[in-house]
Amino acid sequence: MYQPTHENDYRKIEAGRCKARAASASYKHIISKKGEELEFVCVVFKLENGELLEWPAWFGDDDEKNARSVKSLTICGWEGSDPRDMTGIDRNEVQLEIEDKTRLGKHGETIVESRVKWVNEKKIEKTEGPPEPAKIAKLANRIRVLRGGSPEFDPSDDVPF
Repeated sequence: MYQPTHENDYRKIEAGRCKARAASASYKHIISKKGEELEFVCVVFKLENGELLEWPAWFGDDDEKNARSVKSLTICGWEGSDPRDMTGIDRNEVQLEIEDKTRLGKHGETIVESRVKWVNEKKIEKTEGPPEPAKIAKLANRIRVLRGGSPEFDPSDDVPF
């Protein structure tokens, strides 16, 4: 099982979407308690509020999971093919989908941890600005027609109403 390496890994972070950037990443090759060889890249994200959250990009026998791990690392900015060299991983701001995971602790206590569910491309944020006069004029014409009036002729229109 994956063991966090930062002391704040189990701190509760609000579930949902947030912006983040990879702060560091390192390749790990471990033997599980069951004797399985596990490979992953441990990415530490710095969230927009300044908190850190680890995410393991797992590799193994499942090509679909491997493809998703590579896609997520690429979204972060990694362009390589050797997981031991994560140059560029901090290049892009990304959007994380964070979920709550509940598990039992060593002494039977319930632990709720924040985990990265998905690493996605950052959504383009729309910025509001003054509307373009031509768009406003076309909208005004459409509204006139919807109210039963006739549109004003605009020679810049390619297609009349």
